[in-house]
Amino acid sequence: MGLVDPKVEPLSDRESPDWAGLSAEKKQEEDRKMAVYAAMVDRLDQNIGKLLAKIKAMGRVVRGMPPPPCSHAPG
Repeated sequence: MGLVDPKVEPLSDRESPDWAGLSAEKKQEEDRKMAVYAAMVDRLDQNIGKLLAKIKAMGRVVRGMPPPPCSHAPG
């Protein structure tokens, strides 16, 4: 999509190494990434809820909107 320049901050690998095998520094880094991702998903969820509530208050019906991403979905 081109939203993040890979030269600035490379995206996480699809395959994660075993947590027990990580150094304390790497665990801290990965923990921070997970916390940021969880916060992003939470804000997305909250704002989709606000949007749908506003649309409903306007008397509109939302059909065909895909569900928001889930923090424990694969991928």
